[in-house]
Amino acid sequence: MTTPAAVLAELAMLRKQNALQAQRLQRMGVERKQQRVERMIDKALLDALALITVHVGGGCIDRDTAPLPQRRWAHAVALLRLAGLAHGRTVTLQLAQTPQETLQRLERAATLAKAQPWQWAKHMPAYNRPRGLQGPR
Repeated sequence: MTTPAAVLAELAMLRKQNALQAQRLQRMGVERKQQRVERMIDKALLDALALITVHVGGGCIDRDTAPLPQRRWAHAVALLRLAGLAHGRTVTLQLAQTPQETLQRLERAATLAKAQPWQWAKHMPAYNRPRGLQGPR
């Protein structure tokens, strides 16, 4: 037979374990969201490089003619805008003096976007902005 004190002690221990597990699950959820955003930014970096390649080859990178789905195009152009390489509503690329400098600016923008995703998200239209990237609260 267990005493009321033993039952209360076991209940307190179970509550503590439950609280620790809830904190761990919450941390994992935040980490998963961060990893998802980082994967999106990595894809956007590759897509931005593809758009630059098409532009340098003389192709058009407007939304209608770009070889990317709408959302991925918007993410890539947002990264180009964050890097200072794209301007205007109709996307106009202004590449750096050298390809290495262009690549460095794009990589710096990707690093900034991973650290502060809302900086990247503010350069894309609201309908293409992921729900979790509405800005700091």
